[in-house]
Amino acid sequence: MAGAVANSRRAAFRQAKRDLGIPVSRQPDKVHKVIKDIHGKVIPGGRGYQFNTGVIIGENGSPKALHRDIFDHPNGHVFPDGGRVGPHFNTQVVDKDKVTWGKEHYWYGKGT
Repeated sequence: MAGAVANSRRAAFRQAKRDLGIPVSRQPDKVHKVIKDIHGKVIPGGRGYQFNTGVIIGENGSPKALHRDIFDHPNGHVFPDGGRVGPHFNTQVVDKDKVTWGKEHYWYGKGT
């Protein structure tokens, strides 16, 4: 289903959880109410859902959380060239010192 348009926001969120290996019944450990795009601009209405998966001790001896994140872009995006994409989720995995972005978008709603 990843990359396909889901019947609902809930269905898209649950599929993103499945693809990250998160039980669909699990609630996020943290919700970020302000998220930014790669240019540092706030995404209106966006949310980040963090699911902690463990802790490691960094080189300086301090603990570092490992987590999987699901980012909600409920308004989609409008690009400078006039292109648009509809509402969707993106994913990322934070594992040790590596951040891996998911290759798929989890589309939902109109305009996708």
